[in-house]
Amino acid sequence: MTACVELDENDPEYVRSYVKIFGSNNWGELGSRKEGLNLLQLLGRMVDFAAGAWHYIAIMENGSVYGWGKARLGQLGDGLYGGKGMAPSPIEGIPFKPKKVVCGKDFTYLVSDPAEGEHQLLGKDKFNIISNMPEHVKDWKDIGATWHAIFVLFDDGTLTAWGKENMWKLLPPNLPLLDKIAVGSDHILAVTKEGKLISWGWGKHGNCGDLSNIGVEMKNDMVSGFWNEIRIPGEIQMIGAGYCTSFVVTKQA
Repeated sequence: MTACVELDENDPEYVRSYVKIFGSNNWGELGSRKEGLNLLQLLGRMVDFAAGAWHYIAIMENGSVYGWGKARLGQLGDGLYGGKGMAPSPIEGIPFKPKKVVCGKDFTYLVSDPAEGEHQLLGKDKFNIISNMPEHVKDWKDIGATWHAIFVLFDDGTLTAWGKENMWKLLPPNLPLLDKIAVGSDHILAVTKEGKLISWGWGKHGNCGDLSNIGVEMKNDMVSGFWNEIRIPGEIQMIGAGYCTSFVVTKQA
């Protein structure tokens, strides 16, 4: 899927945001009852967008939030609880202006401006993902979610996390200060303040780097309780993580 924003040059105040979606539609993921390629239109400028396994969330510049797709676990708020969101619908009752959204498998996590750090989770309290939320996440720098856990990187380079430890520890001990994070479905990729690339979590498919000479006992290909340093030539510019995949963009000298 892709997302874009279009400005009508004849009316500077009139902005439309578009989300182009194609694929399966078991839970209304296409935002329509039609199968095939769909182009969804939202009024306003989109400032953030996130996708879970079967649901999608868009934050608009004015603070309004729209969601569609699977809704039976409350991931689209109380208004659509118990079914499917077949079209983008507003999510009401958020007590702050959201700036960032990430989605897990069956939850939505919304966060305000870093100066305030207010946050709210939509969904059930599985694995204590709501009851273990910190009071706030002021000074957050970046945020990501695995299928069952939330990770928050702060300006000072520290990382916090809560949710399900799916056979691997969410935070290795003595973790160095971090500059960047990328959160996949079940693993973490990070760049330290010193520019090193590290990873931990489920590394079965090579997404945590080469583990053949790790020198530490591992169970079920889990990089747990430690991290693996991945040596890649060049200066790291960008990292990304998905379902059992990791991506790194470097600048060569």
